[in-house]
Amino acid sequence: FAALCILTVRGAVVNVGFYAHALETCFHASAPANIEQLLRLPMTDVKCGLVTAFFAVFGSVIALMKDVPDIAGDSMHNIKSFTVRLGTARVFRASTVLLCALLLGSGGGLLHAATRAPTGTMGFFRAGIGLLSLVASQKVYERGAAVDASVPSQVYEYYMFVWKLFYGAYAALPFAR
Repeated sequence: FAALCILTVRGAVVNVGFYAHALETCFHASAPANIEQLLRLPMTDVKCGLVTAFFAVFGSVIALMKDVPDIAGDSMHNIKSFTVRLGTARVFRASTVLLCALLLGSGGGLLHAATRAPTGTMGFFRAGIGLLSLVASQKVYERGAAVDASVPSQVYEYYMFVWKLFYGAYAALPFAR
């Protein structure tokens, strides 16, 4: 249940609401007038859809990673998390690979978008954030490779690193327009 909450709130609700608010307050565009329009926003606005998808996948990684150091407690309380079912190493590796792929894909997408930016400043910011995404992907890979998934303290330290990247992505978001 906790994983679903992380995915729903961090992945979709926050991003769609933030995007709608930014449309109106920062860009003087009309925001969705009702909840139905708000819920359709990721499907009707490409940028909103991409941001929502990015953070939904990132939220999935965090949700999966959250249970890795808690396998003993989950097993003891008969909670059938992915980690209990598949093992710490498999879930940790899958989470790391998924995050690397997300950061590589978004980095490549932003570099491509930089070449089509309407202004030089926008192109500069998109390229910069794209390069940072590629560097972050490399760091995720390197740090993940050094973690023994059966050692909760190592997984927890890595998990906190992933959260820092998550909030770093939020900080970069206004510049990636």
